[in-house]
Amino acid sequence: MQRALTTFAIVLLAAAWFNGPLAAQPAGERATGGEIVVATRVVSPFVNARADGQLTGLSIDLWRAIATDLGLKTRFQTYDSLPALLEAVRTGKNPVGISAISITAERAAVMAFSQPMFRSGLSIMVRADDRHVDVVGMMFSRTMLVVLGILALVILVPAHIFWWIARGRDEGLPIREPYFPGIFDATFWCAESMGGAPQGYPRRVFPRVVAMIWLYAGILFIAYFTAFATTSLTLSTLHGHINGPNDLAGKRVAVVKGSTSAEYIAGFRARIVEHADFSACAASLLDGTVDAVVYDTPVIQHYALKEGRVHIAGKPFRPENYGIAFPVGSPLRRPVDEALLKIMESGAYDTLLREWLGDTSGSAAS
Repeated sequence: MQRALTTFAIVLLAAAWFNGPLAAQPAGERATGGEIVVATRVVSPFVNARADGQLTGLSIDLWRAIATDLGLKTRFQTYDSLPALLEAVRTGKNPVGISAISITAERAAVMAFSQPMFRSGLSIMVRADDRHVDVVGMMFSRTMLVVLGILALVILVPAHIFWWIARGRDEGLPIREPYFPGIFDATFWCAESMGGAPQGYPRRVFPRVVAMIWLYAGILFIAYFTAFATTSLTLSTLHGHINGPNDLAGKRVAVVKGSTSAEYIAGFRARIVEHADFSACAASLLDGTVDAVVYDTPVIQHYALKEGRVHIAGKPFRPENYGIAFPVGSPLRRPVDEALLKIMESGAYDTLLREWLGDTSGSAAS
């Protein structure tokens, strides 16, 4: 009896609210006979469109569970773009919107959101063939510059020591007394010593002891330095050219128009190419039109698992939450929040995550 009264109250509140902002919209887009028309957009795996026109996905199943708990009759209206979906909800054309909608301060200023229904973030997707050897890029990479800097330091410091103790004083070392060109003589001798074939050898005792220490230290350093440089350069090459948002400067990056990824990537000096949906972004990556795609992590992960020609570059960044959208002042928001929390606490939410994503780790909103 109490549940029936609660459902009746929700329908009355919704009907009263619909009479205002929904009065001017076409009859086919209004909630009629107690039916709520939910705005959505195809974003796999949250919303999928089957060949017969039926919708499936994590967000669809979650809303159906909420509607069942509240005793609401609903149907879905699909929009082609995110801005169109958000505008339909903001103006009251649709009383609810659910898909993969990120909660942001800008959006929250003009519409209402439910409790977070999913914890997400942004990721970068690149082609699998991005991992190739770029000789020119490798030679001017940060790793190579660090390697060359250390090598120069290791040679120049001993060179000054040998110039100081042997300049014009030891006939066994070809090091002239003036700093120029004496320091060049010492540098050349130290470099030759590291290779194991120096021209000349100190005759005096102290320079000979120092030279012996340097020769053995040089051999050990060359072995360690070679291993370090080879490993660093190999890893740098295997990781590809794009490993995070800081690597996107000057790159052609596809984003979904109106998405949080489009807003965020604008600050990294990337050459942004906007598309209406993620499918178009992925297609532009595969045909070589763009260098990378930046979009929501779960969507990219789902696509990368199915499409072997792409991989995820680096780690997810810019954490964000998905929510269910409502017009400001909607009477549905609180009942939907309560139903959503009950579904999460009952374990039904985790079941949906496993069904559609295969793993609940790091996905459940908290």
